[in-house]
Amino acid sequence: MRNPDKRDFFPRGQRLSKINRYLTCIEQYKGVNIISKIENWELLDNHYREVRNILAHDGGEVDDNKEDNNNILLLEELKIKVNHSGLLILQDQLCLDFLNDLDSFFNSLFKLIEK
Repeated sequence: MRNPDKRDFFPRGQRLSKINRYLTCIEQYKGVNIISKIENWELLDNHYREVRNILAHDGGEVDDNKEDNNNILLLEELKIKVNHSGLLILQDQLCLDFLNDLDSFFNSLFKLIEK
């Protein structure tokens, strides 16, 4: 019997975030559909990850001159302001919301896994 590898879990050509890959593996192992059962999953995997990427890769600077810049819409949705120099202005409430969403995510994840 051959050992399963990542090709067994991920269809060819499908690009997933690392955490999405991990959750998919847990789903396969536990037989539970985690991603569809955790409400704030999309917020964490897409929205907050994009903010993190702006901070980590662009030094917190938003380039609103790019033709295909969904970051502006995302920032508006998350109520994140950008100063006159194009730098993110992070509010305390955003950080608290993020921590609450993470806490909720992990609580939901552990409940699903423990079943």
